[in-house]
Amino acid sequence: MKVGKRIEISWMNQPGRLRSKMESYADGFIGSPAIAGIAAVAENRSQNPCIAENAVAIVRDAFAEGVAYGISDVLQDAIDEICSDVSDGTVSCSIATAAVLGDEVWVYSTGTCHAFMTDADSGGTGFKDVVDLSDKGIRYIRLKPGQSIILVTHGLRKLMGSSVSLNYTSLCGKPLSFCLSEMVRETRIKFRKKGGSAAAVRLCTGSPRVHLPWRRIVICFSAAVLAVALALLIFCRKSEENRADDQADSSLTVETVMPLE
Repeated sequence: MKVGKRIEISWMNQPGRLRSKMESYADGFIGSPAIAGIAAVAENRSQNPCIAENAVAIVRDAFAEGVAYGISDVLQDAIDEICSDVSDGTVSCSIATAAVLGDEVWVYSTGTCHAFMTDADSGGTGFKDVVDLSDKGIRYIRLKPGQSIILVTHGLRKLMGSSVSLNYTSLCGKPLSFCLSEMVRETRIKFRKKGGSAAAVRLCTGSPRVHLPWRRIVICFSAAVLAVALALLIFCRKSEENRADDQADSSLTVETVMPLE
């Protein structure tokens, strides 16, 4: 990955206010530029909420120890393992994943989970394109600055092609976790009642900005250093003034020698 670019990965789970037949889960792994990362969402119609969580865990754990090559093979093996776990036909599990290495991404989705790519057009001309990546096997994509991969469960499928997803994923000055949560927050009440999961991968240029908490820490630290320096300056001035007073007092003292009788 070239200097000046940074890849971001984020995920979130939105609990619903109503009991839903669909159980979902999102998770991932963020590695260094030399180690692949992963984001995944899954959902199922079973009464067992662990099925979706286990499916995501299989994908996450396959990459958590670090993968530097053969990423598509590792991803395929994880998918095969998930399919074998639910091969009895009584349970179906939908999943969408994005495996990342630098600016390279391998995307897979099936069932009711969806994957799509947004292009914010780093040239500043606004909306360019949204590409549906669902149900087409493992796809290889080399991201350009301003492009994002969005993974969603069924309740967020209408984000594909919407201005909401484009507007928030293009805000490279904001953390991706913030953009993802704001994107979900603006979805319809139906999703907020039933809940769901989402994840995203984004490529931006430049260095990330210092977030507000760190700015506060820097400001407080600078103020403390300034206060200490000011206190030392006042102390030194007082010490010099006291020395000057002592010298003035000693100059007024006259030594008198009395003759011996």
